[in-house]
Amino acid sequence: MKVSFDEGSRIFEPENLMALRVEPAEQTYGGLETVLYALGVGVGMAPISTEQWKFVNPDQPTALPTMAASCSSAWNASAG
Repeated sequence: MKVSFDEGSRIFEPENLMALRVEPAEQTYGGLETVLYALGVGVGMAPISTEQWKFVNPDQPTALPTMAASCSSAWNASAG
């Protein structure tokens, strides 16, 4: 299935979304990727914030919940 945004087409077509089949995929991310993602979305802009430190601490990084959705190669592979 190819998704296109031609003139006159609806942007959101529920039937196409429901028909989309994504093959299972597995990815592994380490501490470096976790910290780089957090910095990329703006975490760490308040350097004194202890709430943000856990996401950019290179010794014990914590993944942001949005990392799984935005870094998924399964969606990227099927969207092309």
